Amino acid sequence: MKIFTSLNTKKTVLMKMNDIIFERFPSVSTKQWKQKIQYELKGSDYQNTLVINSNDGIPQLPFYSKSDLKHRSVAQLPEKTNACMHIIVTNEVEANTKAIDSIQAGFTCVFFSVFNSKVNIDALLKDITIPIYIEPHFLNINFFKKIHSKYNHTTILYDPIGKITQTGNWYRNFNYDFDQLNNILGYSPLSLSINQSLFHNAGATPVQQLAYSLAQLKQYNQQNSLKKCNSITFHVATGIDFFMEIAKLKALRVLTENYVKSQNIVMDCVIIQHKSYRNIQLFDMDLNYEISSIEQQIGQYGGVNFITTYPENYIHFKEDIDIFNLNNKQLIQKLKSNKYSINDSFFVEKLTQQLIDKTLLLLDSIEQGGGYTNQLRKGIIQKKIKEKESIEQKLFNKQFTVKTPTIKNTPIQYPFLKTKEQHTFWQPINKKRLTGPQEKSIWDKLY
Repeated sequence: MKIFTSLNTKKTVLMKMNDIIFERFPSVSTKQWKQKIQYELKGSDYQNTLVINSNDGIPQLPFYSKSDLKHRSVAQLPEKTNACMHIIVTNEVEANTKAIDSIQAGFTCVFFSVFNSKVNIDALLKDITIPIYIEPHFLNINFFKKIHSKYNHTTILYDPIGKITQTGNWYRNFNYDFDQLNNILGYSPLSLSINQSLFHNAGATPVQQLAYSLAQLKQYNQQNSLKKCNSITFHVATGIDFFMEIAKLKALRVLTENYVKSQNIVMDCVIIQHKSYRNIQLFDMDLNYEISSIEQQIGQYGGVNFITTYPENYIHFKEDIDIFNLNNKQLIQKLKSNKYSINDSFFVEKLTQQLIDKTLLLLDSIEQGGGYTNQLRKGIIQKKIKEKESIEQKLFNKQFTVKTPTIKNTPIQYPFLKTKEQHTFWQPINKKRLTGPQEKSIWDKLY
């Protein structure tokens, strides 16, 4: 009782002190702030000097107040963000060993990318008791049945719309793929996913990323797929525009939760954040390490469920392995700390509202144009992304110059996307690194 009495006494004293402080120092109005800023600018233009406009036309102001907010955006954030080991499966036993080692190191989730339907599931999942996500790059219903008959802590992420978006081809055709999807959801009620990270890596703006993801969600609902799920999983990646990217993650939750609620569907929104391919620097792994740290902080503040590690296929030189391992250790340590919250930030709240408003306008335009796959088939979405990507690339080239490395490292793999002549139904959306155009000529000279 004495402890509680003491705490209440201290709280009362602090409240009285605050009253005294605010009486002595009255609040400053928005008009007064602007007048002070104009004075300090000494004649420089306020709009051109301090207001930053995004590629979506959203201004970021030097300060925000309560009057800037129409309302607060409410989203169900997870209790904590978990560290997830991303493993590309080329050998079942080796992949399982990596997974077990990662669990011992502190990871609380494993994400497998699987490219062969004949993979030995028992060898791959042996002794793994933490949550598992499997992303298969093929369609085989027996593969799904086998996993869910024995491993109920495993979630298979299946996304036929994402398949044709990224490759330009269905697994077979529209009707067959959706029939298989609905059959699979009968065995795996947690297996529907949407790949928003592809749009980010292709150079789409935050509004485009949100609108194209929500348009896919609506199309899944039209095919009755959502009604068989109790969660939807989004793959995301972020840039380094700190507050805008946090707002993007929050807007994704708000838009998703509002949409499923409007459809009388009860389901969770799970967000898995992956390392951004677009931000990768070929010749500066130290800078990659710093950028990864920013991305991880964005995910933590933005309330994602899982942050995956640096994938192995993003490593291009043997000398970078130590930085790769350091980044994975950093992720574990970062997520051991207390959960961060941005719920009281006027800045993030305003950006979230603006992203939502612009996303809904673009989403309405997509629906009027026949929906997501119809606009993808016509090449409209590809064209719109290319327009924004070109603007970002030109601006980046003006501000950043890739330097030729002084040390010639040992390459592991060719770092540029190879174009293959192959028949596709529609034009695929390809990921692009910002530094890639400058690095290609340097690579050709060195190697």
